[in-house]
Amino acid sequence: MKFDNIRLLVNNFEDCYLFYKDILGLTPVFGDSKDNYASFKTSTGYSIGMFKKQLQYQAMGLSSNNINTDRQNTMFIIEVDNLIQLKANLLNKRITILVDITERPDWGLKTLHISDPEGNIIEFFQPL
Repeated sequence: MKFDNIRLLVNNFEDCYLFYKDILGLTPVFGDSKDNYASFKTSTGYSIGMFKKQLQYQAMGLSSNNINTDRQNTMFIIEVDNLIQLKANLLNKRITILVDITERPDWGLKTLHISDPEGNIIEFFQPL
């Protein structure tokens, strides 16, 4: 597994964008305060992504009725070599799959989503 980024799921995108850009001084590398998605680089080379929460749920094929929207504010994005094998390993460990393997040609990858005991979403991806 290779850590890719942390994604914040936010309700007020513009205020959060301006907070990370202007208050914390992070450098935007994609998007602006009027967009739905943005990413910022850090001095260590890792990135922080930000996405409107409801749009992330829609992209995953979930409605806010399916999940606790008060708890799920963070996503960890992790690249893997074999999504099918990872899914089998997770199921063997009795981990519930939040969203099964989904091909996303517009993103150039396929994804699998689970959540941790605190409700943080983990997105595993493999390039197509």
